[in-house]
Amino acid sequence: MRQGDGSSVSLLMRQKNRPPVSPLRAPGVPSPCLPSAGAQQCVKLYVPLTHEPRTWTSRLAVVTLHSYADGTLRLYYEPRPAAPQVTTGADLAPLFAALPGLRRHRCDNGRHQSFYDEARHTEVAHLLEHVLIELLATDGGVARSQIQGATNLDEAPRRYRIRISGWDNAAQAENSVEKALLLLEDQEL
Repeated sequence: MRQGDGSSVSLLMRQKNRPPVSPLRAPGVPSPCLPSAGAQQCVKLYVPLTHEPRTWTSRLAVVTLHSYADGTLRLYYEPRPAAPQVTTGADLAPLFAALPGLRRHRCDNGRHQSFYDEARHTEVAHLLEHVLIELLATDGGVARSQIQGATNLDEAPRRYRIRISGWDNAAQAENSVEKALLLLEDQEL
């Protein structure tokens, strides 16, 4: 970090051929502050990617994974034009049989429904979020309660942003994303 005029940002942002960065702060790490006229001015800490982004194309969507050094995963889910957007009418019994832990997932959906009930009519990207959390927990040996997720929609272009925190193994994340996409491919959505 360069010190001086108080408006400096991370040198990492200015260097060419560096991995992309995110304006996220690692959990438990205080924001670095630069002295400025006797006061403290805080500057955001930029967290680098741990690997180059990875992209998968399936019949449902194009999915890109970004793994950050602070244990955050970001997936960008861009639905294919002819692919189903929601799970309404889908038979999800085989998915819940393959991943029985999904029945215990909770969702902050404002309707106080379990994820099992929510999954009957939700976005496919939201279903992917929970399938991925379950796979990270079961395959990676991390407690589900330590992994949190959120799915948001960008209207233009129509793309879902899936954020999962509490995970720091990028290689395992790639394997789990691939496995989750294969599981969803096998569903009659």
